Amino acid sequence: VGRALKLLVKSFGRFAVFIDFMCIHQRCRGAGGAPQPRTHTDEGGRYPAEDVLFKRALGSLGAFYSHPETFVFMLTAFPPDYDDPARYRRSGN
Repeated sequence: VGRALKLLVKSFGRFAVFIDFMCIHQRCRGAGGAPQPRTHTDEGGRYPAEDVLFKRALGSLGAFYSHPETFVFMLTAFPPDYDDPARYRRSGN
């Protein structure tokens, strides 16, 4: 990602970066995929205030992904040294 961002800066100058997984409240899950007791307060695995923000953000994602000047980078494979590729699927996110 860092190399791609450097190329974009050279080509376009200043711009914003939005990483949806990191910018939006996700479900709080343990390594086995089960809700973490300290944060699991509703069916979504988020505090009620986080769930409100999550749902509001979901309604705005189309603006990011459909804008004609948006570059979207997708992680399509895990790095070979990633210790547990199934962990993400178990997380429920």
